[in-house]
Amino acid sequence: MLEDGQLQEQNTLDTKHNSSWWSSNWLSWSKYSESMLRSLEKKILQIVRKPHRGCYVDIGPVVGSADKIWTISLNTESQNTPLVLLHGLGAGVALWCLNLDAVSSNRPVYAIDLLGFGRSSRPNFSSDGAQAEQQMIKSIEEWAQGDEVERIHPARPQHGRVFGRLVLDDVPARRETPYSSGSLGPARSPSKSIERCLCGSRR
Repeated sequence: MLEDGQLQEQNTLDTKHNSSWWSSNWLSWSKYSESMLRSLEKKILQIVRKPHRGCYVDIGPVVGSADKIWTISLNTESQNTPLVLLHGLGAGVALWCLNLDAVSSNRPVYAIDLLGFGRSSRPNFSSDGAQAEQQMIKSIEEWAQGDEVERIHPARPQHGRVFGRLVLDDVPARRETPYSSGSLGPARSPSKSIERCLCGSRR
């Protein structure tokens, strides 16, 4: 929780930057962001009825010097293959709030904030695309080892789908049936009739 002095300082910063709808600090991560994110996540997850636990899993120096993955877990006593939920771009574990009760009914469920997102560590990834991809893959693999998750069913929307597939390809021993809850990539071209309508053509 923010102290009164911190709130006053935050209000001063807000006033300073409200003169324009856009500024370089509009989307920046500040020292207040973690507290606000924690509070908002707690409110959102109040809708989850089943007991759940939140904790940080230490994955070591994958990208930064001491990276951690924020993890929400449910029904961990079950012996069935766990379901691991990998969120999409710009999201986090609270994305799954309406699904957690149902999907954890007969198996363990782990929802994680991917490295660089949500409440997980926010290190500076490599500027090289291939290397950054490998860093993300390694972070998920190190998380699975740290949480002692041997085999998984990954559920992944959007870019979580990409990393889930890459992890399974990289470590076949963990592979179970993956579930995709969203699509990634360009949409299909519209039909000719729709295209004619959009272009105002009557041919």
